Parts: sequence; structure tokens; C-alpha cells
Amino acid sequence: MFWIVLGMTLTVVLAAFVVGIVALPARRAGRPVLTTRGEKLFRVGHAPAAPRAATAKDGERAAERGGRIRRS
Repeated sequence: MFWIVLGMTLTVVLAAFVVGIVALPARRAGRPVLTTRGEKLFRVGHAPAAPRAATAKDGERAAERGGRIRRS
């Protein structure tokens, strides 16, 4: 068990080291760390968008695509 925990700890330390080597200098140089798609996905620096309610229009679009609106 000790060796598993040690191996996992070393893996996390190595991953943090790689992020420090690659991402931090890129960020300081003004280059984006995430791609445009990644920034949209994670909304860096913005509050998360509020979920919108499903409308009849959404149901019509889902029916046109042959899908359904999932209710959560």
C-alpha cells in the first residue's frame, strides 16, 4: 500500500512540475493556456451561465432533429 501511495504522489508531483514548466511561462508571455474551445468550455474568468428553461421552441427544434429534450 505504501508503494502505491508513493507512486501516486510522485505522479502528481511530476504532473505539477510539467505544468509549471509549460503553462506558466506561456501565460507570462501572453499566450493562452487553453484553446478557444477550452476557454468556452471552462469560461475562464467569467461566472457560469445560468441554465435556461426549455421552451416550446426548443421542443420543436429537438423534434426536427429527431431527438428529445431531457428533463433533469
